[in-house]
Amino acid sequence: MICSNPELPSISNCRTIPRKSRWKEYRINADQARTIREVFERYRDGEGLRIIARDLTARGVAPPRGRFWSAGTVRAMLRREMYVGVLVWGREGKEYKGGTRIRVERNEEQLTRAARPDLRIIEGDLWHAVRERIARWERTEGRRGPAGPQPKYTLSGLARCGVCGGRMHVGNSC
Repeated sequence: MICSNPELPSISNCRTIPRKSRWKEYRINADQARTIREVFERYRDGEGLRIIARDLTARGVAPPRGRFWSAGTVRAMLRREMYVGVLVWGREGKEYKGGTRIRVERNEEQLTRAARPDLRIIEGDLWHAVRERIARWERTEGRRGPAGPQPKYTLSGLARCGVCGGRMHVGNSC
């Protein structure tokens, strides 16, 4: 759902400016915007998440949170639609299951989106190039990436014990 209500708050990657209305207003921080562009360009050009994170930490660039950059921080940054001027609300919701209120992720069609081109930091062609590289990686490695070395035996970890349900592996009993 795209919402074009001009009264919605301006959201970008920086600090809140106090206002008397119920909405928060945000402004783009020029230093942070340069760092965001650099991260997107380096990833598009083939650098890995860890290499980018280590370099930013070594150069003393302030991370969004914490003391140092991590691959997860860079990965989250590359997936954030806010940098192309699209605000997204409602990613998580609350539901009751078994009498307990739990947090659940919502489907794409349940999200609320607002187009805000004035908050664009990344241009569309750079965004699409990065998204294509992410999609290509997910197609080859799976959503979570490589799971480590392949097992030596075909059924290692797949076969289960009929008594306890535990995973069965080949091993020596010497």
